[in-house]
Amino acid sequence: MFACRNTGAMRTSEFDSSDEEDFGEEEATPFQISWLSLSVVECSQSLGICSLPGCRYKEIRRNLQKDVAEMRDQGVEDVFVFCTRGELVRYRVPCLLEVYSQDHVLKIQFCYGGLGRSGLIAACLLLQLSVSMTPSAALEILRELRGGGAIQTIKQYNFLHEFREKFEAYQETKERLSERSVSR
Repeated sequence: MFACRNTGAMRTSEFDSSDEEDFGEEEATPFQISWLSLSVVECSQSLGICSLPGCRYKEIRRNLQKDVAEMRDQGVEDVFVFCTRGELVRYRVPCLLEVYSQDHVLKIQFCYGGLGRSGLIAACLLLQLSVSMTPSAALEILRELRGGGAIQTIKQYNFLHEFREKFEAYQETKERLSERSVSR
């Protein structure tokens, strides 16, 4: 069993950990990792996308220990968490980051549902890795992999369509600042 430490920075109650409550196997919500092959952008790696491990919120009942073990069994080496500390408390996995640092858990990313923020980051990664990838193609790939709810809001949709242009502007600014600082 994983132990949570209260560092004092955040008040947690005795009911915050998903591992403290017993529930039958039949009640557990299955943990699923969708693997996005990056071969579509000529990369040999895969990126795993999933919902929040150990989540105990509303109708979702998962076990953090079992979810982390499943990630380990599937070869997960790096984890990208797109949840705030407040969300981790709300979804009753306040010690998730500590568990990962203890357990040293391929690359996987998640937000609460593994659709909106995670889908957006994965789609932007596809755009970054391939100049021929279009925002529409990236969106289609993600929705095929994670379902129609991938990229959930208008803001996420717009960000995806503006990503390449904004990233190029950022790179140009960064290069100009680098050149200026070298010439001084």
